[in-house]
Amino acid sequence: MTRATQTQLATQQQQLDASAATDRAQQKQIDSSLATIAAQSKQLEEGATLSQLASKIRLVSDDGSTAVAAVMFSGTSLSVPQELKTAVKAAFLTPAIDGSTSTSRHRSRRGSRTSSAEASWSAS
Repeated sequence: MTRATQTQLATQQQQLDASAATDRAQQKQIDSSLATIAAQSKQLEEGATLSQLASKIRLVSDDGSTAVAAVMFSGTSLSVPQELKTAVKAAFLTPAIDGSTSTSRHRSRRGSRTSSAEASWSAS
């Protein structure tokens, strides 16, 4: 074998080695992507199930006669100023539409970082 042939074969072998290394790197990326897809598929299935279960939840009744609203305060119930709670409750208890009635209730869980108020309106 001539020196030129040996040089040409060595160059071609380097190209093959480089190509094999590129192929391994790409296969590693493909494998990683497939693992990500598998992990996210479970999350997608859980999200679809949750969406299906939540699809019946309504804030306004089918006939439009009743609506529910929620207000969340950050912090504990004790950290929300009483004046603010009173103002929010008053806003909920003031019917905005003639012929409607409203109710309000306050919820706070012991040790919870949030406090909430719920209100509903009904056609009279």
